[in-house]
Amino acid sequence: MTHTLAAPPMTLVFTIDVSVEAPVVLSDSPVGRRVFIPIVGGTVRGPRLGGEVLAGGGDWAVERANGVMDIHAHYLIRSDDGVVIEVDNRGHWREVPGGQPYFVTAPVFSVDSDRYRWLTHHVFIGMMHEVDETRITIDVYAVEPPRNAGGMDLDT
Repeated sequence: MTHTLAAPPMTLVFTIDVSVEAPVVLSDSPVGRRVFIPIVGGTVRGPRLGGEVLAGGGDWAVERANGVMDIHAHYLIRSDDGVVIEVDNRGHWREVPGGQPYFVTAPVFSVDSDRYRWLTHHVFIGMMHEVDETRITIDVYAVEPPRNAGGMDLDT
């Protein structure tokens, strides 16, 4: 018996606008050029979370020979009400001929707060919205379960 599920819907929960500095080349390795991109601040705005990106994080990326960049950003968000949320964001970036670059991540959040516990109970997808030399903007979506599974409760 084969079961086919429809693609799960996603809900925009917030947008992260990260300020970055120029990449620092760490080394060339057998898998590609390793770079560090310092995160120096930013904002978080959306229907489920507002706050600021704290300076001091960064993206440890690998630029592979095939043009794909492996992303591994690790940084902190301080919510508008003062709660610190850890972000571990992994994904891929690559050019797309004639189109917007493919830049998709899967952020994982750690937080010790009942108000934001929902961040630790769901899967999220980050989609690049804008990028230039000084900033990266990512829309963060919560992946919802199939509608027949009871829908999503972002408060749990």
